[in-house]
Amino acid sequence: MDLAPVFEIQIVGEGIYPESIPIKNLVDILTSVNDAISELVEQKLQRSKDTSFLLGLKAITRSKSAVYEFTSNRPDLAEDAVNTIASALVDNRLTDLPPGTQEGLYKLADFALARGARVNFAKPSGEILACIDESTVISFKTPMASGETVIYGRVIRVGGVEPKIRLILDDGSQVTCTATEDQAKQVARRLYETVGLKGFAEWDTDNWSLKAFSVGEILDYVETPITLAFKELAEAAGPEAWSDVVDIVEAIRCLREECYEDDSLP
Repeated sequence: MDLAPVFEIQIVGEGIYPESIPIKNLVDILTSVNDAISELVEQKLQRSKDTSFLLGLKAITRSKSAVYEFTSNRPDLAEDAVNTIASALVDNRLTDLPPGTQEGLYKLADFALARGARVNFAKPSGEILACIDESTVISFKTPMASGETVIYGRVIRVGGVEPKIRLILDDGSQVTCTATEDQAKQVARRLYETVGLKGFAEWDTDNWSLKAFSVGEILDYVETPITLAFKELAEAAGPEAWSDVVDIVEAIRCLREECYEDDSLP
């Protein structure tokens, strides 16, 4: 039986299409949607002693975003759950939702923050009911840790009414950093280059992912090819370095084992 679509999940953001989302992330997204919807439906099914609910993926389409169309054998229950979630998002009443639904939405919000994206709950017609974006993450109560640190990342965006710097970190995640206008102007000259920033960070203690960063200082850091780095180290050491050591391999082994006597060092 061909089931009609009940709702859509639209993932909107720069460069985000179905083929640009890794399979692992897609599985996490689909699981999060299923958990968020199913938790609400199960509450009603428990009261009616009915366990026949099924939520399925009907289609994936590529438009200006990645669109995932969902269907169900109980469209009335699925639609009611989506409307409940949408109302909670619009009215900022997420704590009224059951824990499983909150957890599913939190994971969607976590993905939105990491990718600089927006996750829309929409009708099959495409009409948006509610969205999850970077600001939504603040609404979720999650244990946070904070402190001063240094981060390195590739600059992909600078600007905004309130100056912000967006970086891609080494692990592929993205973070939006708050900055002063002068700092933003300075980093803007390094667009698509790797920069080092020192400042105040906040981490999610559930997975220790970086959630926020406030720039205090722009480090004097320029990314250097490894071959050039070794060349500069050799030049800094000079041609006479280690010249009076007979067995360099043995000397390094002893240094590693901390068995070198101070008076025997070159």
